[in-house]
Amino acid sequence: MNFNSPNGSNIPSESDEIISSVYPKTESKLEITKLFKCPIKRWNYLMIFLNICAILLVAGSLVAPRWVEQGNTEHFWRGGLFKCSGCNGKFRGKYYSQIRKIACEDLKGYCETFTDLYIAGIFMIFGALLYFLMFITWTTLLLLENHGKDFQKKYFSVLVIGGPLSLIVFLSTWHAVTGANYNSKCYSNWTTKDQTEHLCAIDGPIILLVSIFLSSLSSSLFFLMKFFSYESKLQKIQPYKLEDEN
Repeated sequence: MNFNSPNGSNIPSESDEIISSVYPKTESKLEITKLFKCPIKRWNYLMIFLNICAILLVAGSLVAPRWVEQGNTEHFWRGGLFKCSGCNGKFRGKYYSQIRKIACEDLKGYCETFTDLYIAGIFMIFGALLYFLMFITWTTLLLLENHGKDFQKKYFSVLVIGGPLSLIVFLSTWHAVTGANYNSKCYSNWTTKDQTEHLCAIDGPIILLVSIFLSSLSSSLFFLMKFFSYESKLQKIQPYKLEDEN
């Protein structure tokens, strides 16, 4: 085996051929670094897929016409995040900001209910915008990384944790402000002009819960790779020269 090719020679040595067969030059660090025998590059694509699904679900939840509902057959109404999509009478098709102006004149119960929905909706939009900012940025960086761009990951944790955390915090705030829950008592008790009652949380919040799960799963994969990824045993063999003995 010829370990020391002549200077300036373009003829590959036998060791070079072995190296290229074991560790192709086109193979990147993301392809040789593995977790559970799967390259990091593939894990990145899985996180990108989960992130895109979660982002689309959050966007879908914000425009969903079913966030809350209340009342029996006679008094039933339904609303989205900002608009009453199933109200009758003078509240029909109006935004909560418009309804509260009407109700707060002499309808105390409705005034409180729709004011809470209006304020909670603002909080939820703010949380969703924070989520979009962090997770879209992180997903973009993952795509660029898989295509050969190298980044300092010093602040990645802020993006990874901040996304699902913002949804959790602001969805919890929405529930706390509106008093909406997932039981069925809201169908036997409803808001009147004198007293507000609990609301039922329906499609919108449930979709957000699914997106929180997917986002948390993606974030968990990131930290799993960060702390438990290992280098493949097929490392590049560095060529060396035999030193002449004196």
